[in-house]
Amino acid sequence: MIIGSVLVAAISHGPVVARVLLVLVAAAWAFALVQRIRWIWIATLVVFAFGLIFKVVSGNVRWYVAALSIIEIALLLHPLTREFYARGHERP
Repeated sequence: MIIGSVLVAAISHGPVVARVLLVLVAAAWAFALVQRIRWIWIATLVVFAFGLIFKVVSGNVRWYVAALSIIEIALLLHPLTREFYARGHERP
């Protein structure tokens, strides 16, 4: 989802400053996820969950979009992912 946002921002039309800021924010968010920052992981999970709920409630959702959102949430809640973020900055 984050990589998709970066690609859409990079190739879309509109103000250059807004596109650059979106790319930088998405890249920083992805970097923070890789650095095992737990609150970023929790925020990502909350954003994905509320996004799914909003899509379903609005009725403007295709089945594959809902399926991908459910898969993203399931991967974020997977035991290995939770263990990865529970360990914090210690390296294996």
